[in-house]
Amino acid sequence: AYELRIPHPRTGRFLEFRAPVPRDMVKAWGALGGEWPEGIILEDPV
Repeated sequence: AYELRIPHPRTGRFLEFRAPVPRDMVKAWGALGGEWPEGIILEDPV
């Protein structure tokens, strides 16, 4: 997952975790003609 949001068990406040989309996924999606939505963090393809 690019982004994970879960509620804190005691406070109920949401914790957010984000990670770049891995290079192999960026390359594979591009090869299939896919486009990424704005705001998605991508690792630079090699």
